[in-house]
Amino acid sequence: MARILIGLEDRMLAPGIEEYLIQHSYPAGTEIKLLHAIEAEEAVYAWPSDQYRKDAEELVCSMTERLKQRFPEFDVVGEIVEGYAKEKIVEIAKAWGADLIVVGTHGKQGLNKFILGSVSMEVLSHAPCSIVVLRYPVASTSGKADRQDKVTAFK
Repeated sequence: MARILIGLEDRMLAPGIEEYLIQHSYPAGTEIKLLHAIEAEEAVYAWPSDQYRKDAEELVCSMTERLKQRFPEFDVVGEIVEGYAKEKIVEIAKAWGADLIVVGTHGKQGLNKFILGSVSMEVLSHAPCSIVVLRYPVASTSGKADRQDKVTAFK
């Protein structure tokens, strides 16, 4: 039985998660944990902070239900934690005994990556197991979201 921890930032990663799970054969009973971390800055800057928590709960609940319906053979749960995503993903992966971590990347480079940090790179550096990094869809010059190839990194 596999245990897959998915770091969930927003709904944009949903198609990539589903595509990844379809392309890889995991046995019935595979445990999937969707994890969303509420970071201190988000709680402070979100207006109102109660609304941010409600939005996070709705995100996790809707994604959990979406995956349960799409993959009834898996045991899917959602969890919201407070703290820095890059630290919480690694911490929970270790405590839970994850076999695989799935995270997304927006593909930021240069100064944006330096200023905003990179959760996927930090998790890759400290994870206790293999990691799959999925690239979020990006806007094309036409203004529509284009699918980009996923980036896979294994530790």
